[in-house]
Amino acid sequence: MCSHTTKPVYFIGCRLEKLLLKELRRRKNTEYGREHKFATITNRQQFVEQHPLTEYSHYEDLIKRTARGEVNVMLPDRPKLLGVTSGTTTGHSKAIPVDRAYVGQFFLKGLLPVFNVMKTYFPQSYGLQKSLQFTYSARWRLSEGNIPVGPASNPHSTGIDRLQVNYTTPAAAASITTEPEALYIHLLFGLLDPYVEKLEANFASIVYYAFVSLENNWSDLVTDIRLGRVNPDLNITDETRAELNKLLRPHPCRAMHLALEFERGFVGIARRVWHHALVVVCATSGASATYARALEERYTRGTPLYSPAYAATETLVGLNLWPKEEDPHYVLVPNITFYELIPLEAQDQEQPKTIFAEQAKVGESYELVITNMSGLYRYRFGDIVKVVRFFNECPVIEFLYRKGQLLNVRGEKTSEDSFYQALVHCAYRWHHCKVIDYTCCESVLMDTLQGNTDSSVPYYLVFVELGGAEARKHLNISTEQKHMLDDMLRTTSYVYESYRSKGSIGPMSISIVKPGSFHEFRSLLLTSTQASANQVKVPRVLHQTAYLQFMLDHVVVA
Repeated sequence: MCSHTTKPVYFIGCRLEKLLLKELRRRKNTEYGREHKFATITNRQQFVEQHPLTEYSHYEDLIKRTARGEVNVMLPDRPKLLGVTSGTTTGHSKAIPVDRAYVGQFFLKGLLPVFNVMKTYFPQSYGLQKSLQFTYSARWRLSEGNIPVGPASNPHSTGIDRLQVNYTTPAAAASITTEPEALYIHLLFGLLDPYVEKLEANFASIVYYAFVSLENNWSDLVTDIRLGRVNPDLNITDETRAELNKLLRPHPCRAMHLALEFERGFVGIARRVWHHALVVVCATSGASATYARALEERYTRGTPLYSPAYAATETLVGLNLWPKEEDPHYVLVPNITFYELIPLEAQDQEQPKTIFAEQAKVGESYELVITNMSGLYRYRFGDIVKVVRFFNECPVIEFLYRKGQLLNVRGEKTSEDSFYQALVHCAYRWHHCKVIDYTCCESVLMDTLQGNTDSSVPYYLVFVELGGAEARKHLNISTEQKHMLDDMLRTTSYVYESYRSKGSIGPMSISIVKPGSFHEFRSLLLTSTQASANQVKVPRVLHQTAYLQFMLDHVVVA
């Protein structure tokens, strides 16, 4: 029992309460802390009763003032940076203060535990050899108050850049700001090293498209390795080219070996060109799940994927301590973030009652609420998770979806997870095709695009890119096959079935887009949002007419 509470509290509850009170004391003299009387708060229940649940709009003016250089508004000191969210799922980017103390804690309580997990489960992956990391230089700028503004996931933000010596890509490549050219250099120097121990990226999609690029450009890469140069047609500065060329020399034997492997095909290519690569480290849940499956079935077959952490710009949420499990699960980190949970039945309320982390029930789903180290309190950042078990009294969660990524034309709330499972099942029945990626929208967005005011029955529009040899042969799926997805969703979702049976929701419209469409869409997201290449996630539900028009322009079978 905690000494300052009247009701029994589990150890994890005490630990989280201690973290909360420490952070409130640290910020009690800020303008925000004085306004919300942090100095008077002595326990977590009082905090919950005294402070409302918040969303980004609650902080927007305070963050603007912080960006102008005002101090002691949200934080006692200037933040290390303003982390920009990708905006690819919500439709708009946000700037989140990142406190200097959090950066250190992220390294100590996020990265170092992951290193320990890797050492335990993949002991040979931490030898003296290097890793191939697919990361891209972000577009940084300074705020009016000279605070760096950019993605919090960038290595410069987290301190990972101090470990650059551990990676195959040389420091000279950091000046390359365009993704295709940077990726070419990553691949070139990665292929040169046959002893690569692991491959790393933020998301499985980044790794997947790296292998797509390798499959398309392997002949040029092999030539560069054989001659010991950077491709003269690569669009980089002369200065960068000269620095990189200094590090290269001819490797005809390595080039010959690679060419032979590439000519054999690309199934399991990762293990064949890097015999010592024991694991691919990247996020594999949520929007990354389709790419993780595509990697495992083709490029990285035989090499396990490990999703080490569940993190957002706002905070580190959880760590995956079980890399050998088929589905990634994350234990909440009790020494870096204070957590509350909103039961799903109450999520539509403005100020619903929350429960504390140790009060969660296994098998139940919740909306996550966080109080972080950087000035966000009881913050609803939109993630829905399911509690799968407990680990040392701390909930172990599975990420399900983001609130804005629901199909919800009549209040049916079809989630990303349920839709994806139905789609994968149907695609397999479509000539054993594989789903590379997909996105959806509600028909009201099509009405807006076309200026249509006569539509009475809403429906879903679905855009799917299929992969595999069978998909290329069978792009013309039948009307009956298209109906499979609607029928499957009606089977798995009682609410969707009820609206469909009474005619409140119309049959969904399914369109197959041409191969490579989602790679192009990713480029569009990069140019139309503030996201960096390390952050981009394909939105499962489109909310912008420009994105819908892009998909319509790439349809090959409607």
